[in-house]
Amino acid sequence: MKLKYKFTLYVFLAGLLCVTLLTIFYAMQSRKTSLAVTGDNSFRIANQAAYMLDALLREKSRKALTLTHNEGFVRALTESNRQFSRLSEERRTEVIDALNDRWVSTDNPGDAFIRNYTHNTLAAFLRKHMASIKDEYGEIFLTDRYGALVASTSKPTTLKHAHKYWWQAAYHNGNGRVFFDDRGYDTSVGDYVLGVVVPVWQKGEIIGILKSNINIIGAIGEIIRGFSDIYEGTFSLVRSGGVIIYQEGIEPLTSELDTVLITHIRHHIDANERHQYNTPDSIFAYETVNISEGSPDYGFGGSYESIDHIKGNKGEKWLIVAGIDRSTALQITRSTTTALFSIGIITVLMLAAVAYLFGNRMSKPIIRIAEHTASVRAGNLDIRYNGRSNDEIGMLSESIDSMTEDLHRYSIKMEEMVSQRTHELEKAVKDIKTLQGIIPICSYCKQIRNDKGAWEQLESYFLTHTDAMFSHGICPECAKKLMDEIDK
Repeated sequence: MKLKYKFTLYVFLAGLLCVTLLTIFYAMQSRKTSLAVTGDNSFRIANQAAYMLDALLREKSRKALTLTHNEGFVRALTESNRQFSRLSEERRTEVIDALNDRWVSTDNPGDAFIRNYTHNTLAAFLRKHMASIKDEYGEIFLTDRYGALVASTSKPTTLKHAHKYWWQAAYHNGNGRVFFDDRGYDTSVGDYVLGVVVPVWQKGEIIGILKSNINIIGAIGEIIRGFSDIYEGTFSLVRSGGVIIYQEGIEPLTSELDTVLITHIRHHIDANERHQYNTPDSIFAYETVNISEGSPDYGFGGSYESIDHIKGNKGEKWLIVAGIDRSTALQITRSTTTALFSIGIITVLMLAAVAYLFGNRMSKPIIRIAEHTASVRAGNLDIRYNGRSNDEIGMLSESIDSMTEDLHRYSIKMEEMVSQRTHELEKAVKDIKTLQGIIPICSYCKQIRNDKGAWEQLESYFLTHTDAMFSHGICPECAKKLMDEIDK
């Protein structure tokens, strides 16, 4: 693979690895942060909604207490209490029971006995108040200090009320307090109702109990929908037992929270800690509506079922529950991660393109050097690369040019040496050829005639024409002859 392709591939793979690792790291950190932020946001919204519902209930109680300041209330209650107070406790109970029996047995709301309570001056005042706030009230009625009905906007189920839990809760052993009666479905009103029960005071003494059955779902719905618009999950008002009072698209008191979540709420609702619960699929945060916890000034509760309502409160608190799917909470993280990875890939591709261009540019001088080296190898020692760059390529080209110059110089020197040796060899060959020709030699004295025609000793001739050296001795035959001559 060519260098420019290798360089491009390495840059791409390195960039891809970095982008992948950074994306994974970002996704993990962003996921953790998103879940934490979602949990914080869910808890914050649940807390704010609980505060607003608390403020709503307090406002309803103040409105009911304002009604009790009417002078007509005091006069009517004083007269009713005066009449019953003349009777003994036993006789008073008999009279109230008799009135209640007649009330229950009379189905005609136009009966004079019924109208005596529903169309008196005080009842007319209560109806006028109801009409001034459209669709808020189901009914309003007033009892004296003995629980007997004094005035009502419609016909309640019973005339006597002192035995009922809500009346006793508001009377509070003569100490008096506001009581919120979470009645559930009120059969006399035909809708989900919250009873606001307040004592009527005169000179520090309770003289009666006023009850307003309020169609609270509309007001609750406005608050819940307001927060649902800024929250992507589900937003609900529930009882601490898990029954859903209000959630968009669900009929009140017909559904419950998930069993696991209900169990968690029951175990942690009274703990002094942040109320949050996470499942593998969802994030939940919940907060108690403060007024539903009860206090010396406010009571809250109900009865599951009585003569005139069903699915009432069983001593439970109200909670705001905000829940969101993890997939929804992580949607922005996924989108951001995908976008960052896409940008990273595009950046890596751009870097790879730049790396290709750079690699292509960087490989050109290397190719030229390779071609130059091949030419030098072929014997062309006169060419020079003449690179002018100040980088490693320039250093390499200078080294190659220096090497080529040295090779050229050594080549010339070797040529001279070869030429000289060739000349010497040619001369030697020439001399050797002369000795190999016909050499005139005296058959008697063995002298040789040279090229100039002169006769010279054999040794002198060979010393002149060859590099041979002579050493003198005597052969055995000559030595014998010499000895024979000496003996003679």
